[in-house]
Amino acid sequence: MRVMGALAAPALALVLIGSGFTMSAAAHAATTNDIEPPPSPIASVLPSVTPSALPSTTPTPSPVTPSRPADKRVYAIGDSVMLGAKSCLEKLGYTVDAQGSRRASAVAMELGLRHTKLPRRVVVHTGTNGGATVADFERIVRAIGPGHEIVLITVQLPDHSKYSYEDRTNQAIATVAKRFPFVHVADWNSMSDERSGLTYGDGIHLPPAGCRAFSSVVASALRNT
Repeated sequence: MRVMGALAAPALALVLIGSGFTMSAAAHAATTNDIEPPPSPIASVLPSVTPSALPSTTPTPSPVTPSRPADKRVYAIGDSVMLGAKSCLEKLGYTVDAQGSRRASAVAMELGLRHTKLPRRVVVHTGTNGGATVADFERIVRAIGPGHEIVLITVQLPDHSKYSYEDRTNQAIATVAKRFPFVHVADWNSMSDERSGLTYGDGIHLPPAGCRAFSSVVASALRNT
């Protein structure tokens, strides 16, 4: 019996010790589970980002300005030669202001009165009556004003001492066209020299064939404007 008692005591001690160990481990586990882990040091210093605060990456379209339609109107002013071509020019849609015996000074004056109402393209035939100089054509250009395309038409006169100013007038037209990039030349003189039947017997005014040819050379010059 003492042996059994002696053996039982150590066994009981082991049971108690084992029970104490088990309780201590359980208590430690419970205590550990009740403690929240410390916050991440990286997360604590990063600012919070709200999705709505992010800048938009969608490009804003630029406003589109509609282009203005090109001004196709033409105003033609001249003397009795242009008067003979009036019907053909009007068929092309041009506004024609032609008067017999009109001189270069009168053309400049009329253009000065109309300059605020002129379309972008202006056609001028003058010099038949007394000729025209570089100064005359420059006054015409200034009277028309900036922002225009100008066509100057060369003159055709008979080979007679009375009309010795033909070459001088046509040379003045060429000089002014070189000075101003918006001034163009319609060479009626060359066309009417090369083809017969484009003027009446006086060598100046226009029959129906001349009407058509005159309007053709003007339209050709306007294509460059």
